[in-house]
Amino acid sequence: MSENNNQAKKKRTSRSKKAGVSFPVGRIDRKLRERRYAKRFGEQASVYMTAVIEYLVAEVVECAGFEAKEEKKARITPRHLQLAVYKDMELHDLLSKITIARGGVYPHIQTVLLPKKAPIPIPTPVPIPIPTPVPTTTPEINEDQPTDN
Repeated sequence: MSENNNQAKKKRTSRSKKAGVSFPVGRIDRKLRERRYAKRFGEQASVYMTAVIEYLVAEVVECAGFEAKEEKKARITPRHLQLAVYKDMELHDLLSKITIARGGVYPHIQTVLLPKKAPIPIPTPVPIPIPTPVPTTTPEINEDQPTDN
């Protein structure tokens, strides 16, 4: 009887705690079984799936946090999530078919729709006035007169 008391006093540890993840392993395991994604799956399948989901959520929230910080906001909104998904190439590939409610659209204007820029006129060079040399007066030397050398 003392054996039963010792076993009863053992503290229960969840599969999430054993796996070292924050997301609920038991709930994901239950949903996998309820939805019948496969006839059979291993005991660790739900642990692995939980770890993958937790990593993806952490990645999206980190990118969305950077977007919120860029806009100097303290709260992450669906718009920040949308921009984070579109700016990260891997997340964009993974989540390209989903719609985020209240996320808006990614700002993009096709180049065809932009107004055509007028060609920039090339300014004609302005002539720089060159100062004309001032003639200096030199004494005229007469070759007929002897010099004092």
